[in-house]
Amino acid sequence: MKSQPDNKKHQQPGSTSKSLHIVPEKQKLLSKDQRAFNRYTKIIKELQKELAEEAAHLEKLLLVYSKKIPGLLKERAGKQIGLAKALANDAGDYRFTKHETANIANVIIDLCNEAFSELEPDEDTITFFNQWSPITFQELLAEKDKILRETLAGYVKATTGFAMAPEDFDQSPEGKARLEEKLRSFQQQFDEDQSGAPPLTKKGKKEAEKAKKKKTEEVLKLKSIRSVYLLLAKTLHPDMVTDAAEKRHNEELMKRVTAAYDSNDLATLLQLEMEWVASETNNLQKLPAARLKAYTEALKAQALELENDLAALQDNPRFDAIRGFAGFSASKAVSMIHAFEKDLKTQTRAFNEIIRMFAKGCSRREILDFARHYINETMADDFAHDEVK
Repeated sequence: MKSQPDNKKHQQPGSTSKSLHIVPEKQKLLSKDQRAFNRYTKIIKELQKELAEEAAHLEKLLLVYSKKIPGLLKERAGKQIGLAKALANDAGDYRFTKHETANIANVIIDLCNEAFSELEPDEDTITFFNQWSPITFQELLAEKDKILRETLAGYVKATTGFAMAPEDFDQSPEGKARLEEKLRSFQQQFDEDQSGAPPLTKKGKKEAEKAKKKKTEEVLKLKSIRSVYLLLAKTLHPDMVTDAAEKRHNEELMKRVTAAYDSNDLATLLQLEMEWVASETNNLQKLPAARLKAYTEALKAQALELENDLAALQDNPRFDAIRGFAGFSASKAVSMIHAFEKDLKTQTRAFNEIIRMFAKGCSRREILDFARHYINETMADDFAHDEVK
């Protein structure tokens, strides 16, 4: 009678078991395919570890950041709008040259633009901004939306090859539905192009052979999917065991096996099968070459998926706010966030002091000096930062 597998050997489906490593038999060297199998199991373990560590790192930084920084940014934004209005109020008491008026307007516009990135302006503030800005608040939003759409279109083109127009990125429910339909259409056309006959050039024969080989591999893949599924379904069926814990484990595992089969996911099926083989027999080194290659391809696909998951995690908009801190060690990044917190508090206090100064009434010279200092220090720094980017 076949012995039941040790519960301790069960691994979460989709992860690589520590037992998935081929150990050479005495006085024998591993084959090329066996070495490739071991190499990919090692790569996967490293990627899984890196993915888990990066996720924990980003979540920790986001938690530290979220406790105080968003509130401080909004508080500073409120002071920036308050300062812009106080400056405009005092400037109304004097006459200025065209150049001096332009400088004051630039300061007011910059203060408002900085604040608008953190605060949604009310109608009064929008009216105030429109009085000083050469473009209205609505035009400003439209320009930002245009830049965002162009960026998204460029990203899609670079990552998928699909040529999208900026206007395709409409955030309305109807626009999102149209975008999804267009992406499906692109994907369908891409799949048809990939499976279609190659052009009749001097390389046509070679390309035709490749296409034929690919189609043959697809047929074999579908056959492999069914054979692996039937093996696992027969072996892991809950009715095959009597132990309650083992039965629950097999029920959960069979759900994953069935889901992988329904989606033609050979990589996941092979992953589940090889873990079962390792836990049952511990004889991975005796696998036939064809099956070993299939396992290795499954591991390779899993490694690529983990690499994509890691890239997607690092590019996730959820972590945009902490992007500038994420590249540092946890202690360094936390220290930088705390330093940013102190800097925001200092800036807010400084804005408050200047608002009080304007509230008391400033001379024409004091207004011009402030505008000149702001342009030379704050706006010059922003320009230099944009140049570096």
